Amino acid sequence: MRAGLTGVVGILLLLAGCQQPVQTPAGKGEQGKSKVERNLSIERGKSKLPAPVTPTKEEIPKGRVEQKNPPPTLVDFQDNFSQYSVGANPPFGPWEGKNSVIAQFFQPDNTPGNVVKFNSGVICNFQKWGDFNLTANYKTFTIGVVSVDLKTLGKPQFYQIDFHEDGVEVDYYLNPFQSKLLFQKTLPDLQIPPNEWMELGVQRKGSLVKISVNGEGVAQLKLINLKPEEGVYICFEGDGIEGALLDNVEIVGYQFPTNSDSTEKE
Repeated sequence: MRAGLTGVVGILLLLAGCQQPVQTPAGKGEQGKSKVERNLSIERGKSKLPAPVTPTKEEIPKGRVEQKNPPPTLVDFQDNFSQYSVGANPPFGPWEGKNSVIAQFFQPDNTPGNVVKFNSGVICNFQKWGDFNLTANYKTFTIGVVSVDLKTLGKPQFYQIDFHEDGVEVDYYLNPFQSKLLFQKTLPDLQIPPNEWMELGVQRKGSLVKISVNGEGVAQLKLINLKPEEGVYICFEGDGIEGALLDNVEIVGYQFPTNSDSTEKE
């Protein structure tokens, strides 16, 4: 009986001890928290942490505002080379190049005047063109060629359209020393005017290029590396036993604003 009472008393004492307040270890109670911990212990919904701020349009640095490229402008560019001094080498006017000179010859209308004479030379107009219609007069004498190059700044690849005395050829250049023939056609019935001046035509619409000689269509080619959204710049090359001549260049088309940063030229 005594043993039973002793056991009951022990259980009661044990239960009474459980009711004693639990001592919080130093540094873990509200008073023991650091300042940062106390500031973060704010009841939910009342946090004083600043909310993320989305910058307004006025607060975005000007240099980071997205700039839209202005649309291309319809231009009628013409050059008969009459305003340049005889004997001038490029650059002259909008043209840059080498091995070319302003010389006096009988022009397509059989009057004497200024033309460009090539001796394995080239002249380039570095304006950036979209769709365009290009015409020009050329003269190759007995054996020679005048070429139209369609190039893109910063890219070694370009298309070259050769106008020979008796036909047309189109090549794609991977670099200045490696090319691939895309088209070739002899024109046995080509009517050469008495003064030997002929008219070349190159019309571009996106990737489609139409080629003509003396107003007669010669070829219509899809040049897949001419991207519709990309502008090209135009060069003329000429070579021959007696050189080759160029006159009356006209380009009617859409011209992109010139990028003043572009310094990579011929």
